[in-house]
Amino acid sequence: MQDNIKKRISQLYKKYLAQNISRREFEELFTLIRDDNNKSLVDSVVDESGVDNLYFPDSIEPRESIKNSGVSSVSKETRKIGWFYRISAAAALIVLVVVTIIVFRSNEQWIVYSTDYQETKQVELPDGSSVILNASSELKWKAGFEKGEQREVYFQGEGYFDIAHLENKKFIVKTHGIDVNVLGTEFNLESRDEYTNVFLQEGKVVLDGKALAPIEMEPGDLVRYNQKQNTIDKLKGQKPEVSTSWKEGVFTFTDKTGLEILKKMTDIYGKEFEIRDSSRLKDIIVVQGLPYTDWDFTKEALELTLGVELKESISNKIIVDKN
Repeated sequence: MQDNIKKRISQLYKKYLAQNISRREFEELFTLIRDDNNKSLVDSVVDESGVDNLYFPDSIEPRESIKNSGVSSVSKETRKIGWFYRISAAAALIVLVVVTIIVFRSNEQWIVYSTDYQETKQVELPDGSSVILNASSELKWKAGFEKGEQREVYFQGEGYFDIAHLENKKFIVKTHGIDVNVLGTEFNLESRDEYTNVFLQEGKVVLDGKALAPIEMEPGDLVRYNQKQNTIDKLKGQKPEVSTSWKEGVFTFTDKTGLEILKKMTDIYGKEFEIRDSSRLKDIIVVQGLPYTDWDFTKEALELTLGVELKESISNKIIVDKN
């Protein structure tokens, strides 16, 4: 347990130092370091990082820019204390930040939208395109992107894209595993951790990336890309509701194992599952009509369907055991 907490603190701390941490991740980091039980873990992570230069914005204000202000060199002991208080002060201010912020980094202006756990949001882009963000997702683009030779946005999480057609101006969605190239179309994109799934509702898209050849998709196609294993599955004639029912506030699972369903619950609700008996979770499970906003009902339905008991523990942790 302690090793997992330390690993998570280390991951978030590295993102913090790289100035690439989302609002949700920042709040999670602040919660972890504020826990007295984690003090030794925090000190260890800072010591092991070997970083003597820290940066955090002097202020964070609603709808205002965040500008780089340089870094300062401090001793290791001062760094630990300074790191905590800088994050503490920033966390007190970060509650003022609206979901839409403009961030200046390396003289580049970014527009960023993000969602928290169990939150969806519709985003209208300057070119007339729209995106519905699922929980725990982030969409960003450079200001004025619609004026360039091609339109580019960066995305992680899950979202439903409705892209406006502009003559001779391609639209590219960049994820950590795949670039989705479109002209005008609708598709569902899920890019989390080590996998990327793309379901094409209308139009035509081409997927490409450093580790794979271009893949053309037609309506009804579902492409699953496992980045770690570098494998591609392309399924044709898929039902839209399997990939897009979350927009209507319900979950539909027809081809996922119990383990994959629990992973989805982690993405949506932020639940951490400790699985003590996985024997009943490796088979494909069909689940339909689970309400997105009602975790208690969903929990009971999953217990019945998966044949397990989900025991609520501390800090959003759930123990999965035999029923």
